[in-house]
Amino acid sequence: MKMSLGAEEYSAFREALGEPPVRSLRFNALKAGDFLRDELIERWALSPVPRCPDAYFYPEDARPGKDPLHEAGAYYIQEASAAAPAEVLRVSPGEYVLDLCAAPGGKSTQLAAAMRGEGILVSNEIVPSRCSILAENMERCGVSNAIITRESPDVLAGHFPGFFDAILVDAPCSGEGMFRKNPEACEQWSPQNVELCAERQDDILDSAAAMLSPGGRLCYSTCTFSEAEDEDAVERFLERHGDFTLVTSDKIMPHREAGEGQFYALFTKEGTPVPAQERLGRSRKVQPAKSSSLPDMTDILQSFYIPEGILVLQKDTVVLLPEGAPDTRGLKIQRAGLPLFTVKKNRLEPHHALAMATPADKIKKSAPLDEAQAISYIKGESFPCDAEPGWCIVTYRGVSMGTAKIAGGTLKNHYPKGLRRPPAFFS
Repeated sequence: MKMSLGAEEYSAFREALGEPPVRSLRFNALKAGDFLRDELIERWALSPVPRCPDAYFYPEDARPGKDPLHEAGAYYIQEASAAAPAEVLRVSPGEYVLDLCAAPGGKSTQLAAAMRGEGILVSNEIVPSRCSILAENMERCGVSNAIITRESPDVLAGHFPGFFDAILVDAPCSGEGMFRKNPEACEQWSPQNVELCAERQDDILDSAAAMLSPGGRLCYSTCTFSEAEDEDAVERFLERHGDFTLVTSDKIMPHREAGEGQFYALFTKEGTPVPAQERLGRSRKVQPAKSSSLPDMTDILQSFYIPEGILVLQKDTVVLLPEGAPDTRGLKIQRAGLPLFTVKKNRLEPHHALAMATPADKIKKSAPLDEAQAISYIKGESFPCDAEPGWCIVTYRGVSMGTAKIAGGTLKNHYPKGLRRPPAFFS
């Protein structure tokens, strides 16, 4: 680093690594309206992150991760510089987008918010345990138009040749940008690991290039300062792929601006964009479930809003796939589309994901909670409630939190057991 930065700037870099990490969050446009944002900005004394209009720094004494609104998906705790790559990719509603190395989900939920539920987002993570965390965060943030895969990049490249309008590759790296907040990252660093990461990044980028549609955009990013994994990786990529052009690149470093560090490079692929329907025509189309195979949903639809899409039955779950969803047979799928209802004997129960993805203005029946009740709900407790009997969506400050069934003046809690927090969490 001293050779790269020069003695004077290196001194500032070393000094910055000894300072406390900065803290930041990003509001989720799918769930947090302007009124709620303004209120939280004032309450927590938030200050804007320059590279992302939805992101804000918060002071050390604020505890947004302990607030029920975090569990409701109103915002995502995300390191400030990590928000830059998805921002520079500039995805739009209706596009086909791939996040190739997606866990734990910060950038995927950011892309999903920009897509506003329109188009298809494929979020991929090859490590099963990390893929489960990715799926949990996508569900918490109310993402309805995602297909979460668990595949190697080369397998995906064989399935989706020239398919995506925009691809984000936040590649596994040597993690030098994690040194300040994670001492283990320092212990795991070695020159050999840098070399291994650079080789792996080349392979991942080659797979990404094969999946990008002509005229598409590719953003490559890392959280390391290593030139072998950053600037040199860009040069190697352009040497291998003459049909790509570098649009812009930048290296965010902790002594230059607030944040832990990030490198990104945005490329475009030459050629005329291929219409989405033509790209879909290359694979088998998704077949909707026959109406005779689906349970009667008449009664439960009186309580829940269902967006447009393709209804399919996956084992015991009724799932909604977005219009234009590609065929994914043969791929390892963590979750495809939006789970709506679980079939239990002769009845239907609303899925937690359906509640989390329902916009505030589309909620048909709700049980609004105060802060104490919201905390009780997250703990899995039942309590008195005077809402209308039957199934409903539980809300806090207008943000959906999950489902409940009101009977006899009591809220019967259906918050998933795996998500419930122990009492000490909020103390």
